[in-house]
Amino acid sequence: MEMEEDSSIPQIACCICGTGIQPNQANMCPKCLNTQVDVSEGIARNITMFQCRGCQRYLRNLKWFDADLETPELLAICLKKIQGLNRVNLVDAVWIWTEPHSKRLKIRLTIQKEVFNNTILEKRFIVDFVVKNQQCDGCAASYTEHTWKACVQARQKVKHKKTFLYLEQLILKHNLAANCMGIKYQPNGLDFFFESRSKASHFADFFRGSVPCRTKDSKRLVTHDPKSNDYKYKHSYFIEICPICKFDLVILPPALCRSLGGHFPILLCDKVSSMLHCMDVNTLKILSLDADTFFRRGFRSAATYPQTKLYMVMEVNPVLDDKKRPVRRGKYQLCDLELVAEDDEMMTNVIDCRSHLGNILKEGDYVKGYDLTSIQTTVDTSHLTKLKVPDVLVVKKIYKNRRRRKWKLKTMASHMDLGNKDKEEFMRDLEEDAEMRAAINVYKDDDLSSMSEHTLEDVAPQVPLAEMLAGFRISEDLPTMDGFEEDI
Repeated sequence: MEMEEDSSIPQIACCICGTGIQPNQANMCPKCLNTQVDVSEGIARNITMFQCRGCQRYLRNLKWFDADLETPELLAICLKKIQGLNRVNLVDAVWIWTEPHSKRLKIRLTIQKEVFNNTILEKRFIVDFVVKNQQCDGCAASYTEHTWKACVQARQKVKHKKTFLYLEQLILKHNLAANCMGIKYQPNGLDFFFESRSKASHFADFFRGSVPCRTKDSKRLVTHDPKSNDYKYKHSYFIEICPICKFDLVILPPALCRSLGGHFPILLCDKVSSMLHCMDVNTLKILSLDADTFFRRGFRSAATYPQTKLYMVMEVNPVLDDKKRPVRRGKYQLCDLELVAEDDEMMTNVIDCRSHLGNILKEGDYVKGYDLTSIQTTVDTSHLTKLKVPDVLVVKKIYKNRRRRKWKLKTMASHMDLGNKDKEEFMRDLEEDAEMRAAINVYKDDDLSSMSEHTLEDVAPQVPLAEMLAGFRISEDLPTMDGFEEDI
């Protein structure tokens, strides 16, 4: 309370307590005036808030807002729901702690109001909010059939799901799953459902920038009102992902080799990003093909990683250039190997080949490679008869031991099983490839304690602690669309 005092004006007695005060319109002291006049009259004390149980958003003015408990965002939403607060001067508003599951929110307000000329009263009081459940439109649509407006159909004609596991991590890192209403599993891929065409188009653009693919847009008429000339369509974006994956054996068609200036046709797929990167293990040269070139030529992989065989390294000799220096390109180093197949118990058939793993291989290690003398390829190899084809094309090193993982990944739909074997191979690829790991988020797993493994030999690489994110919070699983059986 604030009152101006003038020593030249004689004092009078308060009409209630008799205390000497300066004359005012109420003839009361500030203490008695505060007890007789309620400046908070007309301000709501008990208010109902609506929260969606699915997405945890709060409703205000027919719109849903994201806000956590006891945050400035939620405080702003609550203050705007208090009726009569605009007639007073708000001085302060603070949270009063309540149990998170009590469905109650409490705010202590401090307000001021001028009741007479130059007489301002201040009061503190508590406003209670009761939180009730109400399903938002987005969650209601996600659990109701035939409510989606657009669909993105991602397909890849391969036997494993490692590509979709990698895309899942990219989607989570860039928070693209927030606009997705649901996911439906398909034999060769996944369907993503959206409430608007613009969100689906943005999601399809993400695929085009992440993997080599080609897209096809289509729409189907749902309803038509001839009186208002109103048309409603369901839009579909079909995405065909390049079927060539990391570690696949690639044999280029003769026409493509000629257009590339006589490029060596036997390559190893080294990386798949927005372009397809294939490497000649004899020279470490990288051939990068974009999606248009790949689908225009229409070739496929000659063999996949499950067709590789296990070999033991008998000898490693680095390849030197004219200046007697090792031949390196990026993370790879050229070397000559002497290999023996694991099933060759007598070790009589020693195989000479060239490899790109000279920086990590040593005698006694094991590698996986394609046996080009006996492998059954899925493409025409008649144009290779005049070339010097190596007996074995080494793919990767196989480590004898692995430590327990102290990291884990988020999941977009834990109820959707994409295969434990594929997931294990995907996590091993992440451990061994730092460049691939840099594109996604890896989280520290505090639930696992490390074993005493410092004595293990030939241990696989681990994810460094510096690359792990400390905060780990499982995201809400996206709903499936198992009840949806309509053909798209």
